[in-house]
Amino acid sequence: MKKLDDIKTKWDLTLLYKNSKDHKLEKDIKHFEKLCISFEKKYRSNDKYLKTNGELLKAMVDYEKIMETPMNPLLYWYLKSLLNSNNIKAQRNLNLTEERYQNATNRILFFELNLGKVDDKRKEKILNCRRLKKYRYFFENLFKHAKYTLSEKEEKVISKMFLPASTMWQQGLKKSLLKQTVKCNHKVMPILNASQVIHELPTKQRRTLQQKLTKTYIELSDFAESELNAIYTTKKINDELRGFKKPYESKIIANENDVKVVETLVEVVTQNFELSHRFYELKAKLLNLNKLRYEDRAAKVKELSTKYSYKDAYYIIKNTLNNIDKDFSNILYDFSQGKIDVYPKRGKSLDSQISLPNTKSFILLNFDNSFNHVTTFAHELGHGIHSTLTQRNQPAIYQDYSTTAAETASTFFEGIIFDQLTKDLPNDQKIIALHNKIQEDIQSIFRQIACFNFETEAHNRLRNEGIISKEDFTDMMNKHMHNYLGKTFELRETDGYQWVSWTHLRSPFYVYTYAYGQLVSSALRQIYYDDNKFIVKIKEFLKAGSSNTVENIFKSVGISVNKKFFENGLKAIKQDINTLEELIKISKRLF
Repeated sequence: MKKLDDIKTKWDLTLLYKNSKDHKLEKDIKHFEKLCISFEKKYRSNDKYLKTNGELLKAMVDYEKIMETPMNPLLYWYLKSLLNSNNIKAQRNLNLTEERYQNATNRILFFELNLGKVDDKRKEKILNCRRLKKYRYFFENLFKHAKYTLSEKEEKVISKMFLPASTMWQQGLKKSLLKQTVKCNHKVMPILNASQVIHELPTKQRRTLQQKLTKTYIELSDFAESELNAIYTTKKINDELRGFKKPYESKIIANENDVKVVETLVEVVTQNFELSHRFYELKAKLLNLNKLRYEDRAAKVKELSTKYSYKDAYYIIKNTLNNIDKDFSNILYDFSQGKIDVYPKRGKSLDSQISLPNTKSFILLNFDNSFNHVTTFAHELGHGIHSTLTQRNQPAIYQDYSTTAAETASTFFEGIIFDQLTKDLPNDQKIIALHNKIQEDIQSIFRQIACFNFETEAHNRLRNEGIISKEDFTDMMNKHMHNYLGKTFELRETDGYQWVSWTHLRSPFYVYTYAYGQLVSSALRQIYYDDNKFIVKIKEFLKAGSSNTVENIFKSVGISVNKKFFENGLKAIKQDINTLEELIKISKRLF
């Protein structure tokens, strides 16, 4: 076992470059730019690759060389900006670097666009060519998306406009949010950190802090109103140009999911919101409250008494993974060598895992010694393991995997560590742990689908009405949150201002991936518990990247994602709620 001294708690960005003045930064950007220029000169006026498979194979080899070139400069400046939102130099260089990479990749847009336009007979020959077998799914996916692509000039305009039409708006709001602080228990903390720890506070303090957070959200709501309208309008224009009929279609297709499967997921979960209502009725009893407020939805009912240092968390996760597959624990150790930034500080972004194809992966934490942050650590590490195994086993064209697959991987490892942390708890602590497990399911599945429903209404209204006021955003948020929370909650008008800080609303319809991933990862975890040898199949999924559709990848490991599957997943939650109900009846004295 490695000593703690061997484990770094800050990012070592010298793994990428010596410092921000390293000449290799500019050299690497220029190398990428030259590859794109060279490819453009070789193939723009030479369309032989469109006609013969031999020439297409040569072109694909050259195309892969570009995709295999790591965008380390982009990663470097992005990581620097995550560590400190007030680092203007990092943000400036990130924007300039993004623009250069975007300009370079715009040079080779013609390649995929032209391939997408070949006739059906030519497509069939390409798909059936043995020499092109490695690229078969790449072509299948390209041909499927071709009907939504525009002309090269139009695609270039859209890609260039994304930065000012969306990204810079998001950066502005994020920067404003990260600058805000509130006083909590005589301690000043960033509001984004406060929003993460609010559930750990006693009721009175929790409600006081919520008032302070809401006040800040209201103060920022004018800017957020313009920001979100700009992002949604940009999406509306893109969808209209490309021919997407429903506001969520483009995201689901980009995620390599089946639209009908996701619509089925949303329908099944929405029809079963009563499970969420039942859970919150039990939660109110555990909290000894007649009614709950918005900030109570994730409140702890009692303390899970154990606290964990980062060293504790690291070795709990490492030892657990070592028992599952030593490859997993080795990946964790590799991350600990300067690729995990552990502790919170002002201006630092929220927990995440960051990687690009063929680049090193990094994990950002705001570790605070709590039970929840041990499982959060495991969640982000799950993303890291997924990225690592994908990069080891897939060519660059298949390394940029779907967010649905990503959320399945992360919640699988999060669930494994949750089960490990709670298995030996005494009975009173087990009730708390079961409550927490169900609560996590409710948050990941029901709350996210309620948010999906909010987004669907918001995008449709904007398309019909042209703009949405902050008051309308707030009313819609309250309506959809109340739908999943139930009658146990008394929502105040101002509670709806949570849309101001809800990050995923800025990446439209991302949220369904949490529900999807949670249900699939739970199934994978149960199969693994029944048969430990199934880890071989799970690793096949983790290695698969984007080499097939998400549904086909899961099917290959024995999971058929359909209505019955989603309904069975919710039955497991229902059984957990029944068990919690019985435990509460038996153990009333504990609460």
